[in-house]
Amino acid sequence: PEAIADFARANIKLWVLTGDKQETAINIGYACRLLTQSMNLLLFTGTSLDDCRKMLAKHSAFLGPKTLDAKNAALVIDGQNLVHALSPELQSEFLQVALSCKAVICCRVTPLQKADIVRLIRKNVKAITLAIGDGANDVGMIQAAHVGVGISGQEGLQAASSSDYSIAQFRFLKKLMFVHGAWSYIRLSRVILYSFYKNIALYMMQLWFAMFNGFSGQILFERWSIGMYNVIFTALPPLAMGIIDQTVSSRKRMEQPELYHNTQKGKHFKTSVFWAWILLALYHSLVTFLLSFRALSLGTVLANGQVVGNWFVGTATYTVMLFVVTIRASMTIDFWPKINYFAVWFGVFLWIFYLLIYCRLWPTFNVGVNLSNMDVELFETGSFWFMTPIIPFIVLTVDVAIKHFRKKFSPSIEQEVMEQENFEALGLEEDRQDSAFTRFLKGMIILFKRDMGWKRSRRHPPSASDVPLNAGDQSSYGSTTGRDADNVELSNFGPTVDVATGDSSSPGLKRAPTLRLVADNEHMRRGYAFSQSEAGLGGHSRTAVAQDQLVRRYDTSAGK
Repeated sequence: PEAIADFARANIKLWVLTGDKQETAINIGYACRLLTQSMNLLLFTGTSLDDCRKMLAKHSAFLGPKTLDAKNAALVIDGQNLVHALSPELQSEFLQVALSCKAVICCRVTPLQKADIVRLIRKNVKAITLAIGDGANDVGMIQAAHVGVGISGQEGLQAASSSDYSIAQFRFLKKLMFVHGAWSYIRLSRVILYSFYKNIALYMMQLWFAMFNGFSGQILFERWSIGMYNVIFTALPPLAMGIIDQTVSSRKRMEQPELYHNTQKGKHFKTSVFWAWILLALYHSLVTFLLSFRALSLGTVLANGQVVGNWFVGTATYTVMLFVVTIRASMTIDFWPKINYFAVWFGVFLWIFYLLIYCRLWPTFNVGVNLSNMDVELFETGSFWFMTPIIPFIVLTVDVAIKHFRKKFSPSIEQEVMEQENFEALGLEEDRQDSAFTRFLKGMIILFKRDMGWKRSRRHPPSASDVPLNAGDQSSYGSTTGRDADNVELSNFGPTVDVATGDSSSPGLKRAPTLRLVADNEHMRRGYAFSQSEAGLGGHSRTAVAQDQLVRRYDTSAGK
């Protein structure tokens, strides 16, 4: 029931297609919180085509004109009326009525009708359909949807074998969609956009260079450098985005289903976002080339008295562009474990190492003649050391400004939650009224503490020493004390029983040992089992400590 309620909060339309009779289907709808007492139930009576047409007209008049927001109503239709509703002459009217309701329950339907309903939605509604079932009669529906999920259970494995994803319980669908589904969508979107960006940003500089060499066909970059750009030097950032990156933690995504809205609306990958990345790549390419070409004009003299040439300009520009696309990748990634630092910056260090090796292969090996001794020329030229940090800073200033403007004036719900997580993780209070400089300082503290590997201390479960074992200690059990839901203290649970004698508590009798258990739902994810009678170590009857003197605690989340 909680999962279905969260799906409704995430603005996901739920249709129940079942073979049960109408009364049973409605009761199931109330039990799983798909239906509420405030909802109007739109039922179908009659069995003929004319009766179905009249009921559709009646329900359509009750719901009023079609709007984007669904009415507080639920449509309940049986399989006999569904035969007429899915006919070509009533199909569009039935679909309009069904889409105007918050929930739809189709009872007494056949497996073929289940698949037909899914195909109807998939064909006429601009939406992604997901079908979930646990039996062989759900196979057609699962295969007809965009995404099929099978539940492996008492109904067999036919549904699980025919599905795209298989889960053990329905409630696991919540994490599959809200966490893994959203992460996968964002990761794939960023990998695709960044891959287009980094290739356009580099190779468009060949076009800008052609405008200066009379379109002679002369290339700007050395051939091996071009070939290894995607294979080695910029290969790891897309992998970090597509495998490790996380936009909002899984805990927050499970707690706030509203975060799924951006995934539903396709905010991260659409035509406008794609062309924005393309324009950004063209801008970075043009500005980087012009600034690099100007910085290394013919007036630049090397240490040996010669002026810079074509391959010097190309190698220096290549280095600057590699820094630009690398820093842009770091601005795109949201989750920063240590491996992401390595993945993002490894290509830059590998490029420097590549120069040191490749520029010295010729004439020992017949390769690298164009870059022979180029590493020495680069590292001895002051213009190269000046342009390498300055040009990326100038180029990416626009990116930083746009990102800050969006975060300040039109932040998405994901950005707000991530900012809240950062402040919570480091124990800093967030104040929306803080000045830009104050928020900048707090952001620097967050980045510094993350880089240093600092973590806020967490509460741990009570150890065995926290539970007094002395039978003479005083204790009382009863109703819970007035504390927050996150911290539960067990106390005052009525009369106690002495562990040794079994007598109830009364003046003069011993009281049971105190049991005080404080749980923090946010940090402590452990379960405990308490045993009243068990054998000793290895199953022998002799025990080192008598069972009546010790309540043994087990951490069920620990490995064996």
